[in-house]
Amino acid sequence: MDSPGVTGADLSAFIAASVREQFPDLASARYQVTRLARVVARTAQAGTATHLDARHTVDVQPLLASRQDDVTWPVITGVPVPVLWAGPARGIHCLPAVGAIVRLSFLYGQPDAPVIDAYSAEGFAAPGGVTALRIQVGAAGLLIGEDGTIELYGAAVKLGGAAARSLLTDLFLQHTHPILDGVTGTAVAPPGSTTLIVSGQ
Repeated sequence: MDSPGVTGADLSAFIAASVREQFPDLASARYQVTRLARVVARTAQAGTATHLDARHTVDVQPLLASRQDDVTWPVITGVPVPVLWAGPARGIHCLPAVGAIVRLSFLYGQPDAPVIDAYSAEGFAAPGGVTALRIQVGAAGLLIGEDGTIELYGAAVKLGGAAARSLLTDLFLQHTHPILDGVTGTAVAPPGSTTLIVSGQ
């Protein structure tokens, strides 16, 4: 029964205010639960990363546990992604693909401090049990197998420097051989052979 001059709504508001005062963390409980999200856009810019501009970020749509969009959340933009290693111009900076599932958290439970703290391979083909390093940039890529095999993919593959010069020279010498000119005895390349030109310091 309501007291004279005090309504049920007044009492509810008083209790809610008291709870918020005694337990301030409850006010941000929505931001203290790690949840899944789907990447909808990506941004990568060169420059010095700061807490206000991480340079490598994604826009994400928070999801329900069922992996459906959580319509009570808007798309969250400019969320920093994790980086392996840190230092001047170093580290592994790898943005997740659009459509990838990520784990979304909020630092200190603050709504203005979202971060991606993990990626999921959910929805994508996973590699087999072979240990290998794969780097993929669009259609181009590099694969280093456990047995030492190196595979390069791309429309144009460029190698430079002294290491490349040595490598290509060794390959050339291992897979070609000179023949003697019948007149001078000078070693010359066979007709129609490919001439290898390697530049490097």
